[in-house]
Amino acid sequence: MTRLHVAILALAALALVACTPVESPQQDQPPSDSPASAIDAPTPTPSISPTPAPDIHATAETLAATIVAEQLAGAAPTPSTAPRATATPAPTVAPPPTEEPTPVPPPTPEPTPDPGPENDRQALIALYNATDGDNWKNNENWLSDEPLREWYGVRTDRGRVTGIRLQGNRLTGELPPELGMLEFLDYVHLAYNRLSGSLPQELGHLTRLEVLEIWDNRISGPIPESFGNLTNLISLDMPGNELSGSIPSSLGKLVNLQRLNLPGNRLTGNIPPELGNMANLDDLNLGGNGLAGVIPRELGNLMHLEHLGLSDNKLTGGIPAELGDLEFLYTLALRGNELTGCIPAGLRHLEERGSIRVPEGNEDSDGEPLWCDE
Repeated sequence: MTRLHVAILALAALALVACTPVESPQQDQPPSDSPASAIDAPTPTPSISPTPAPDIHATAETLAATIVAEQLAGAAPTPSTAPRATATPAPTVAPPPTEEPTPVPPPTPEPTPDPGPENDRQALIALYNATDGDNWKNNENWLSDEPLREWYGVRTDRGRVTGIRLQGNRLTGELPPELGMLEFLDYVHLAYNRLSGSLPQELGHLTRLEVLEIWDNRISGPIPESFGNLTNLISLDMPGNELSGSIPSSLGKLVNLQRLNLPGNRLTGNIPPELGNMANLDDLNLGGNGLAGVIPRELGNLMHLEHLGLSDNKLTGGIPAELGDLEFLYTLALRGNELTGCIPAGLRHLEERGSIRVPEGNEDSDGEPLWCDE
C-alpha cells in the first residue's frame, strides 16, 4: 500500500469520526422527599469520575496531516509497527576505466654500417688499377673477396688498413688520390718501383701516418704543402726521385719527425729555417739537390741531430757557429758547396772521428780544415 492510499484512509477515518455523536454523561437524581424513598433508598456509593476519552478528532487530524506532509515532502513516514517493504537501490555500475593508449615506441633504426672498411677496399682497388696491378710481381688475392689482410702486402687491424708494403713489386704509374681515404694507415713502403707523376695532396689526410718510404722511383713535382699535416710522421724517405720545387716550410710542423731524407732529387730554393723546429730530428739529409742560399742558423736548435748532409748543393756563406752546439752530431757533410770561412771550434770533435767533410773554401792551403780557434 502506498503512502497516498494511507493518507486517503486516514482522511476517511477522520470524516467518519466527525459524523459520530458523542453521548453526554447521566446526572445523579436528587433524593426523594418521601419517607418511603428515604427508608428504601440504598446507601449511596461513592462516585468514580470517569476517565476522559481521548480526543479522536485531534488524533486523526494529526495522523492525517503527518502522512500527507510526509507524502508531499518525500520524507520517510513515521515508523509504524507494520513492516514496510524497503526498495533495494539499484547497484551503481562504475563506468569502465578509460584505458590509456599504450605508447608505441619509435622503430629502432637500423645500425648504419661503418663505411670505413669499404672505403679502404676502394682505395686499394684504386691503387691496383692506377699502378698496373695485373703486372705486379705479386698480386695475390688483390681484387678478390678475401679479407683485406689476405691481400699481398696489406696489413690490417680490426678490418682497417694500417700498412702497405709493396717495395720492389714492379708498380708503375701514379699514386692515386684515393690513398688519402686510408685514415688508419701508418706505414707505407713503396721503394724500388717505377712510380711516376706527382705526389697527391690527399696524402696529407693520413694523419696517423708514421713512415713514408718511396725512394728510388720516378716521382716528380713538388712536395705537397699538405705534408705539414702529418704530425705523427717519424720517417720521411724519398731519395732518388725527381722531386722539384722548394722544400715547404710546413714541414717545420712535424715535431715528431726523426728522419728527413730527400737527397738525389731536384729541389731548389733555400733551406727553410722552420726546419729548426723539428725538435726530435736526428737525421737530416738534403744532399744532391739544387738548394741555394745560406745554412740557416736555426738548424743549431736540432739538439738531437746526429747526421747532417748538405753536400752537392749551391749553398753559400759560412758555417753557422750554432752548429757547434750540436753535441750529438756525429757526421757533417758539406762538400760540393760554395761555403767560405772557418769551421766553428765546437765541431772539432768530428775531426777526430773523420766524419767531417767540408768544401775547399773551409780548408787551409794544405787542404786541412780551417778552424776558427786557430
